[in-house]
Amino acid sequence: MPDDDYELLDLDRGRKLERFGEVVLDRPAPAARGPRRGRERWREAWAVYSRGKREGEGRWSIRRPLPDPWSVRSGGREFLLEASPSGQVGLFPEQAPLRRRVESLVRERGERADPVRVLDLFSYTGGNAMAAAAGGGRVTAVDGARGALARARRNLARNGLDADRLRTIVDHVPGFVHREIRRANRYEAILLDPPSFGRGPKGEVWKLERDLDSLLAACVALLADRPKLLLVTAHAPSIRVADLASRVDRHSAARPGVTASGRLTLVTSEGGMLPSGIFALKEFHA
Repeated sequence: MPDDDYELLDLDRGRKLERFGEVVLDRPAPAARGPRRGRERWREAWAVYSRGKREGEGRWSIRRPLPDPWSVRSGGREFLLEASPSGQVGLFPEQAPLRRRVESLVRERGERADPVRVLDLFSYTGGNAMAAAAGGGRVTAVDGARGALARARRNLARNGLDADRLRTIVDHVPGFVHREIRRANRYEAILLDPPSFGRGPKGEVWKLERDLDSLLAACVALLADRPKLLLVTAHAPSIRVADLASRVDRHSAARPGVTASGRLTLVTSEGGMLPSGIFALKEFHA
């Protein structure tokens, strides 16, 4: 099996055409700019996703039956995919370089007798959690979607990783973080990949622009005495790279370290570029 089964095939105004293994999908991408380069290839899409009028609503138009699920590799790891009602499939390929960095940092900064304790928030199907576990970390993954975390455990198993390295918890992320602070639990590494909008298992509402700062402050309070890293990604156009890095630095100012930041980008074979989010990664001094 190849190291990476994903390919960004083409871009149109507000849409992207992608290949996940043999499956070709046509999905919304607000940052995409056209015009499309290969008009005929768009007819090869197995399914087309259209957004609804409200956040989180939409539907798939199936042209060719999709495997349920199907397996692809991204960044050298295997992921189980399925077309969800939200339009997601269970993989963010633009984060493959970050996943490799997380695995490397957790491996470098951990000790055999004392592995890095990692908290993966908004874990979804466990891409970051799997990277941290592969690096030898002990990972607690939290998400409001029970089905996504079930797939995270299956992803871990498919990659031959020890199930004891991953603990999954279905919960509303901010509530869980504050309870962990009260319980005096601490983590050396925190990975935070929040959506722009989401709901917890009891209908709790998350809004990135409204809630990010308070959650960042709580996450910093949850760091251990000798923290290793704090990684935050964001996918809202209103939050820029410098802004995200500034927020991370401001909330963690009492913990010395170096913050790297940048854009997450996907590229077609013809050179078309699709902005797909931003990140800020703070590596704390030992």
